[in-house]
Amino acid sequence: MGQSPKPQMNEPLAMWVPSSSMASEINATGFDDANLPGLRLPKNLRATADAAEAAAGADLLILVVARENMAEVVEQLKGKVKSTATAVVMSKILMPDPLSKEKGDKGSGLHFGSEFVSQALGIPAAVLMGGTLAADVARGYFAEATLGCKDPKVSEVLLELFNKPNFSVSSLPSPTAVELFAVLKAIIAVGAGFCDGLELGHNSKAAVIRLGAVELAKFARRFYPEEASKEALTEACGITDIIASSYGDSRTRRCAEAFAREPQKGWDQVAREKLRSGEPAGIAVLRTCAAFVRSHRAESDFPFLARVDEISASRAAPASLTEMAIPRVRASKALKVAVLGSGNWGCAIAKIIARNALRRTEFQKDVAMWVHEETVEGRKLTDIINEEHENVKYLPGVELPHNLHAESEVTTCVRDAHILVFVLPHQFLPGLLKSIKGAVLADAVGVSLVKGYLEIDRQTGSLTTGTQLIEAELGIPCAVLNGANVATDVAHDHFAEATLGCTSDQSQVLWNLLNTPQFSVRTTPDILGVELFGGLKNVVALAAGFSDGLGFPPNTKAAILRRGLQEMARLIKELYPSSSPDTLLESCGLADLLTTSYSGRNRLCAEAFAVASGTKSWEDIEKELLQGQKLQGPSTCADVWAMIEKRGLENKFPLFTAIQRAVTKEITPEGVFKCIGLVSAT
Repeated sequence: MGQSPKPQMNEPLAMWVPSSSMASEINATGFDDANLPGLRLPKNLRATADAAEAAAGADLLILVVARENMAEVVEQLKGKVKSTATAVVMSKILMPDPLSKEKGDKGSGLHFGSEFVSQALGIPAAVLMGGTLAADVARGYFAEATLGCKDPKVSEVLLELFNKPNFSVSSLPSPTAVELFAVLKAIIAVGAGFCDGLELGHNSKAAVIRLGAVELAKFARRFYPEEASKEALTEACGITDIIASSYGDSRTRRCAEAFAREPQKGWDQVAREKLRSGEPAGIAVLRTCAAFVRSHRAESDFPFLARVDEISASRAAPASLTEMAIPRVRASKALKVAVLGSGNWGCAIAKIIARNALRRTEFQKDVAMWVHEETVEGRKLTDIINEEHENVKYLPGVELPHNLHAESEVTTCVRDAHILVFVLPHQFLPGLLKSIKGAVLADAVGVSLVKGYLEIDRQTGSLTTGTQLIEAELGIPCAVLNGANVATDVAHDHFAEATLGCTSDQSQVLWNLLNTPQFSVRTTPDILGVELFGGLKNVVALAAGFSDGLGFPPNTKAAILRRGLQEMARLIKELYPSSSPDTLLESCGLADLLTTSYSGRNRLCAEAFAVASGTKSWEDIEKELLQGQKLQGPSTCADVWAMIEKRGLENKFPLFTAIQRAVTKEITPEGVFKCIGLVSAT
């Protein structure tokens, strides 16, 4: 639908609709049951099937038109709009390029809706796009969008028109940058829908979304270098829209999920069953972009796009979706390995390590795993693991490799080990290091998989991370592995990926130890960035849980995740200016935040905290829901708050500040969203 607000806002606003019968029904009843069932439209809205009538005398044309109707509507408007008018395109579509045959196969690029409108009508076109699932916006739930407008004066007017307490709009000076990310995110939503249809789990879905986001940024840099703003990717038109479309009830994701379940039906039948109208615009975007990339012979540079297109066109099976993850590092070196920790995550990673040790000649076959001894049904847990090859308490139902040996004495476990893999709850790390100090080889290397360890000096606000503590206590270098890694999914061999932060001399051997076809490891030298993202995400996950507990829709949750991701990156940069901004788009950043915020224990407990409305403590919730596992979020939140408060940075980190106040019950969980403007404070 398209609207044309006029200067006198008390006059009726004309709204174009596709048919006269629809216009008559809307004007008679005040409802548009075809698109927004059950929601009464404003009384000053008048529907018409004549686009020229809707636009007559309008200074501002707002086009929210389906791809299949856009050409017809624009044709009706030619020569009938004011030469001084401005268009605002909200349709996330690609249009056929009418000059493509004259330009040859490559053309001049993709033909976005705003360009199509501007060229056809001879007026400037701005765009407004973001995480804006229509039904949720119409019901007044919080959402956010990005305005792309070249003219600063027009931008100011449009911000005043659109910006409302429950509809937050920011602006960028490049319409193409906003539209580029908002339109092409549909390809990621297709991949996310395939994950849902295949029931791949949260790790895989987060990995696929992250791979798509990285490739989208690469696409922008290659084909639209003047518009390839990272700022646009991290605005509502980028990250928020990607998350909302990939996790919410978007048409594209919904149809892709159905297609993955029953690909033999084809897109036409899926669309008839799932939608009121034709196939979702996202499928047309996918096909257009894939053809565009093929015309530039660049398929090998965009494996995510190529694979999603192959599946969509039935040239590949949906189950092949995760096969495009290609590692970057190859390595080899003979070493003995010890895994320190045997919870669900410890056993999951030990399973990977033990399998790799069997396959690769550079590692000793037997892998030692330190187990905090306890009795399970009258038997020692170490005996159960060594005899039955299963951790019946922390990872039941998963067979562990026979070359993985459980050891109750930690000093015996680390003796002569060249690689020490630390994977235990963060609160136990200092005590463990003291117990093995002096028993570790001088040339050993550590790898920390400890999530959320932050030691804060409350007097100075200084920070010590887990890797820094390991290096200081043991005198050995330490790498870090973080990512979208829900332990049970990894243990059951569902596809997942992780980020390994390490120095160049460590990267080869550690990659060989940890990488598998189903556990894709990427390396980066940004050790502290990888580690801090892994800890800070637990704070944002609390806000995600609050959102779920309060019943907020995908738009709102996507907005808070984007803002949380921004504050995570901002705090890391504040603490370590040399950290890489690219780490945000690695598995330890975006993907891990998604997995944790949709499936992790911190999200689960925060949801229960919000539902309980302050009647339960965090300790009670932990006991009820985690079955002996530890909740990291509240303690990490307190540590983060100490750093922020000591540095006087409260105003720079409004979300972290609000979450801390909710965790300590200074405000309610709903107050978090009020403090940062995601719900009305009135």
